[in-house]
Amino acid sequence: QTLEHITKLNKSLLLLSNQKRNALRPAAQTAPLSAEDEAIARECNAADLELYAYAADLFEERIREEGKPFQEKLKKFMFINKKFQNISSLLYKKVHDGQGQNAAIELAKDIQW
Repeated sequence: QTLEHITKLNKSLLLLSNQKRNALRPAAQTAPLSAEDEAIARECNAADLELYAYAADLFEERIREEGKPFQEKLKKFMFINKKFQNISSLLYKKVHDGQGQNAAIELAKDIQW
């Protein structure tokens, strides 16, 4: 089941990367919400906003409970993840710039992990 979740996450990330913009942005730029419309939207979404605030507070509380070891792991994870993103980007460009999968494999072999 974990592999299934990872696969779904990867599909989600790829799908989101294809999105060029926020679908609401053009409408928001040309026709800003009136104060009345904003109030109606907030009223209609009050339960969602409350649930989001609760979840965000719970998330932050759990991070605080993990303490300094979590912060250190997070810092390392972010460093490694950034390196991986850079390498992945290079490999992706190699494959999609017409150089083929073999060029990407050769590049991967040369990378100092």
